[in-house]
Amino acid sequence: MNTPHTFARNPRNGAEVFTTAPTHGLLRAFGVKITPELRGCSGCTTVDDRTSEQRATHVWAVVARDSAMSGWGGARGGTSRCAWACHPDVNTDRVFNWVNSRKEMKRCALVDLRTYRPPAGTAHFHVYVCGPDHVAARY
Repeated sequence: MNTPHTFARNPRNGAEVFTTAPTHGLLRAFGVKITPELRGCSGCTTVDDRTSEQRATHVWAVVARDSAMSGWGGARGGTSRCAWACHPDVNTDRVFNWVNSRKEMKRCALVDLRTYRPPAGTAHFHVYVCGPDHVAARY
């Protein structure tokens, strides 16, 4: 059975958060407005650092399972996955090599974020922005 998800925007940094009902009270305590949304992964919290404009342009991303962050904190009871959404001018091979060289990152892959959904068992999914000035783009 799929858990209903909601969409929230953090008023401090504008980050979009997809989450399940148990965390609503905590998010509201920090001033995050909760509205219904169907996207996200079943039973996990998703934080997307992209702006609405970047959602249209930063569609290719390198994703990986973060073994250091899995199993505790926001990923308690599951795995932590992260993605680096790449600017169209960024060489995704360089970003892939940078992520793959980090010892805590496992199962690296290049994906299209328009169709990607984190696999079952993912408790936390964070999408970072990788612009031309990001260290990974110069790796």
